[in-house]
Amino acid sequence: MTKIEILTDEIEQHPKDVESYLNRADWYYQKKDFEHALIDYEKAIELGEDLEEDVCYLECLDFKNADKKIEEFSKKIEQSPEDVNNYTARAYFYSLKREYDKAIADISAAIKITPSTVLYHARTVLCEDLIEHDLSNAIEVAEDEKKYASLWFRGNYYKEKYLANKEELHFLEKAEEDYLKAITYANDKECAYYELSKFYEDVENLENAIEACKTAIQTADKADNVLFLAKYTEQLASLFYAAEKFDEAVDYATKAMDLNDNDHLLMHLLELRSDCYERLGEPFKAFEDKERLEHVIAHHHCHDENCHGHHHE
Repeated sequence: MTKIEILTDEIEQHPKDVESYLNRADWYYQKKDFEHALIDYEKAIELGEDLEEDVCYLECLDFKNADKKIEEFSKKIEQSPEDVNNYTARAYFYSLKREYDKAIADISAAIKITPSTVLYHARTVLCEDLIEHDLSNAIEVAEDEKKYASLWFRGNYYKEKYLANKEELHFLEKAEEDYLKAITYANDKECAYYELSKFYEDVENLENAIEACKTAIQTADKADNVLFLAKYTEQLASLFYAAEKFDEAVDYATKAMDLNDNDHLLMHLLELRSDCYERLGEPFKAFEDKERLEHVIAHHHCHDENCHGHHHE
């Protein structure tokens, strides 16, 4: 069941429960579906909840009255074209209606009249919302591989929003939805699944990261893409290591070494595998890998001081 289906089911089971309506209203609010959020907030008020000072509810009321307020402030701007407050107020109501181009224009007009850090900050906030607006429009007009890139870019945007505040789970849901949809338009499926694996790793969902990486390996194997196959197999070894599944990490580290003997890859895998052997209680195998690692480092010539293996905690 989707989140909205779960919340709706709660309301159907407890039609007099204020919290159920508030929870669904908050979900709608986070999605910027102010119209449906307001219906649930008003139902909660009907059941006795006091929302007179609730910021989300008041913003939904502003959305309801947005057209009227825009007309009101438009008249004020005609009468007092130098009053920046009228421009910023109208910009706020435009932004609620997601008419971002008009909102940005109003803030920009206010800045021309009175440049200030407050106004520049206001425009920055609107521009952040505008990113999602523009990306959504780009996705609508894009075709084939371009649609893949647009969806992937928006997925990255949502991912970063989630990582900035992990309580904002709706951004995680949106990111995952975009990444999965993007794959359907990808020409290089193996690369797309590898990037999906990296996304799941970033959001600490190792189980899904492992499954996506396995799919990337299977796809690369079918395409006989040895170079990428080694890279993906190395990634899978690292994921198993992070998940503390050391037997599997050893298995895939060994496979990756067999696929490619590149020094950088080899140093990383030898360090990873030796650590796995120690954790598995096989000190002799760990020692062998450490000796081999020292040999590779000694005969490797590279100007990058950070290339001598990776530290595992």
